[in-house]
Amino acid sequence: MRRFSLKTKMATLVSALFLFIFAAGAFMFERVFEEHFKKTIADQQFELVSKIAYDVDLSIHEALKVLIDVSKLIPTADINNYPAMQKHLEKILETRFFLKGYFDHGIVLYSRTGRVIGQVPYSPEWFGKDFSDREYFQYTIRTKGPYISKPFRSVKAPYDPIVMFSVPVFDKDREIAAVLGGAVSLLKDVTFGGIAGIKIGRTGYLYLFNTDRTIIVHPDKTRILQQDLPRGANRLFDAAIDNWFEGSGETVSSKDVPGIATFKRFRNTDWILAAHYPTRDAYAPIYRERWYIVAYTAIGIALCVLIILIVMRRNLSPLSELASQAEGIGRTEDPLGHVHVDAGGEIGALASSFNAMLERLADREASLMETMEELRKLHNAVEHSSAVVVITDGQGHIEYVNPKFVEVTGYERSEVSGKTPRILKSGELPQEVYDDLWATIISGEEWQGIFHNRKKNGELYWAAASISPLKDTRGNITHFVGVQEDITAVKLFEQELKNAKEAAETANQAKSDFLASMSHEIRTPMNAIIGMAELLLEGPLDEEQRRYVTTLRNAGDNLLNIINDILDISKIEAGYLELHETPFDVRELVDAVCDTMDVRVREKGITLDSRIGADVPVRLTGDAGRLRQVLLNLVGNAVKFTDEGKITITVERDGASGGNTVLTFSINDTGIGIAEDKIPHIFEKFTQADSSTTRKYGGTGLGLTISRRLVELMGGRIWVTSTVGAGSTFSFTASLGPAADGADTRAPEEDIASSQTLPEARPLTILLVDDSEDNRLLIRSFLKKTPFAVDTARDGREAVDMFTVTPYDIVLMDIQMPVMDGYEATRQIRQWERSQGRSATPVVALTAYALEEEIRKSYEAGCNSHLTKPVGKSALIEAIRAHTRDASPVREAFPASEAKTAEHATVPTSIVTIDRDLEDLIPGYLEKRLADVASIREAAAGSDLETIRVLGHTMKGSGGGYGFDRITEIGRKLEEAAKASNTEKCLQHADELANYLTHLTITYQ
Repeated sequence: MRRFSLKTKMATLVSALFLFIFAAGAFMFERVFEEHFKKTIADQQFELVSKIAYDVDLSIHEALKVLIDVSKLIPTADINNYPAMQKHLEKILETRFFLKGYFDHGIVLYSRTGRVIGQVPYSPEWFGKDFSDREYFQYTIRTKGPYISKPFRSVKAPYDPIVMFSVPVFDKDREIAAVLGGAVSLLKDVTFGGIAGIKIGRTGYLYLFNTDRTIIVHPDKTRILQQDLPRGANRLFDAAIDNWFEGSGETVSSKDVPGIATFKRFRNTDWILAAHYPTRDAYAPIYRERWYIVAYTAIGIALCVLIILIVMRRNLSPLSELASQAEGIGRTEDPLGHVHVDAGGEIGALASSFNAMLERLADREASLMETMEELRKLHNAVEHSSAVVVITDGQGHIEYVNPKFVEVTGYERSEVSGKTPRILKSGELPQEVYDDLWATIISGEEWQGIFHNRKKNGELYWAAASISPLKDTRGNITHFVGVQEDITAVKLFEQELKNAKEAAETANQAKSDFLASMSHEIRTPMNAIIGMAELLLEGPLDEEQRRYVTTLRNAGDNLLNIINDILDISKIEAGYLELHETPFDVRELVDAVCDTMDVRVREKGITLDSRIGADVPVRLTGDAGRLRQVLLNLVGNAVKFTDEGKITITVERDGASGGNTVLTFSINDTGIGIAEDKIPHIFEKFTQADSSTTRKYGGTGLGLTISRRLVELMGGRIWVTSTVGAGSTFSFTASLGPAADGADTRAPEEDIASSQTLPEARPLTILLVDDSEDNRLLIRSFLKKTPFAVDTARDGREAVDMFTVTPYDIVLMDIQMPVMDGYEATRQIRQWERSQGRSATPVVALTAYALEEEIRKSYEAGCNSHLTKPVGKSALIEAIRAHTRDASPVREAFPASEAKTAEHATVPTSIVTIDRDLEDLIPGYLEKRLADVASIREAAAGSDLETIRVLGHTMKGSGGGYGFDRITEIGRKLEEAAKASNTEKCLQHADELANYLTHLTITYQ
């Protein structure tokens, strides 16, 4: 049998191999494409359904929360007065119009027996109707909890399918007094009905059902409230209901339509959101691409095989002859001879080269093998290097790039061959970098640096590069080789660190702003609450009333302690808290802690002892206040968690460090102890050993955290050992300095005096500036029985206007106010005083801001002192006394000549006697009239004469009724001036009213 020729075998082999590779590649590509496409469709569909389910689930949760909030507003005292309850419900919904967006089918209030006692919108035929048999009503009555009903058809036209949300309404004894329901339509697009309008692709759709297979929402509205597929008809449907399956898969619909089904459960109900996308539409692109691939593959294979056969047949005949002769030479042991091939061109040249090679082969074979091995190693190292390698000629044109270059830059080797590396320039680096690079390498030196390059797709990346010159045997530079390492990840990490630092600084500032606002917003009402409680305790109260008021004041103090804890931990974390080093007596400090806790200890029937080592120095230097705070925290916790037995405070010397004495303080109790797994976390913020919602012991969980931070600031550490049921021992160390000989460790005389009865105060004129009517009333009540005359202003602008007209001995200035805040008002007062050559009037910032930086801002604005709300009566009077101790009353010292030349000359004091029954109303009435002065001036500036006329008319009608005939007269003048359009007269009468109010003295009979 004749042997096949080389060209035939080559042509056949190459064609078959190409055919196999091409066909296999096309088949694999088609399979991979199909699987990827199907997975992508399924994943995208699940992602869409999950997003919609999350949004709807969140809306359900928000609707239920809103309904619960509304239930708390229903007055249960009138629960049996049905007309009154209807009015209450309508009034609540008038101020909360957004409820209609949640419950588009109405809000219903049921009595405890199930009868309708309130409804919005109102339907007469429903009022009093019994709904006690409804499952949502029975569930809420039974469980005392909120409930979302199963869908049902409304009994009200047009009888839409609805879902009812129901929540209990509790009375003051936490018993159910009524049930509040909110109905949601399943057909309206503004609620759940909008789900049915969402399309997936061209024919896909969403629908909603619950675990009993009842359809809740469906594009086909006739199927709502109908049963879907029976059990066993669809495995994915069954899995979604029975096995909590969430995801996508291929199945058939209830109408036997194949498709991709997706299921996602809601978290707040037993509802399941499902999607069905027919496969004929979902996979249409796959089917179309499959035919394209088949056609392209067939045509490509046919053309390639034909070309291969023609080329092989034409070019391989001489090569076959050359191969045959070379084969013969290889088989013989004789000296190598020449081959003879009758061919020209490349094959002829090949034969000649082959003969020349044979002549040199014997001498160079060993050297060639060694060289090839070295080249192979070098080639493999460069080809498989993890770094980018680029080789250029002496002019910088690229001759070689390794595969890593292709991988990193996206350029193929053919695209960069013959070009310069400038194709990677991004323009992000200055030209000087490249000039320095070229100057370095052409001088024969190595250059190292960092590039910011651009990939083929436009993406930027960072690379650390080293470029070196290659020289020939004569020392001439022939090539340059560059090695680059992609450091984009490092650069991005550096940028992330920078961004994280900026974000942390922003978050820290936001936290500080929040704490300042929180402190102000809580302390402002607490000032009125605690202050009023203090005033009530000063008056005649029976035993039960005194107990109530004491409880109110104690609750306010507890809330302030919580606020102070939060501010302390914030100050420590922000680095604002500093320790104040003063000498103190350790034994006196421990005794003071024991005295402070004595009442609580005796109330619980336990004992509190202290033991101080004999080698503990009597006097030391440190922050005694913060050390006392730590001891009170730890002893307070011990008292809280100890019901019987004793508590012992032990102080021992623990050596010395850097000239300081290290003391160990231990607080041992016989309380309930701490579980071992809780101990590692006991000093973390907001952490308690018992964190359940029914825990017996209260507290914020901040005391131990603050104690740990304070101990660390004092150069110590804190730890705890405990046994459940046997007690705990909290220990900490503190590094304290030596006290100088003769240092006074007693409390300052001023502090001691402040706790005693204040001396008799002398008459003073005070300007109180506060936008809170409650706080103005409180301060005036504090000073009611003092010889102080108090004028009030509601904002900074009004305060400045009054200050420039009337002299005052002291100003009590709130900080956060509308129109003009306390900072700006104080600055303008100081500026006016300087322009008039007057000495500075004491200004005390009386505000709820408690952070250190806010206090500093008040001093920078010109305040002399800072009192943090809530302010006690004694502290307020002491502050007034301290700042006016050395000054004479300004109204007595005001020069007569100045009074005559002032723009608003003072008038003699007016004394008005008022009926004592009106005593509580007079301060508020006069404050309103003083506010009218500012309103008149503002209206005059805007030529708003109608506002002035109305204000004058009001004063004309009310002044005499309260006993102020002068106000009635001024009101009449204002009304006439406004009717005459005489703005100048209006301003004169406003000044007249301001001076009258400022110099008014009232007596009651």
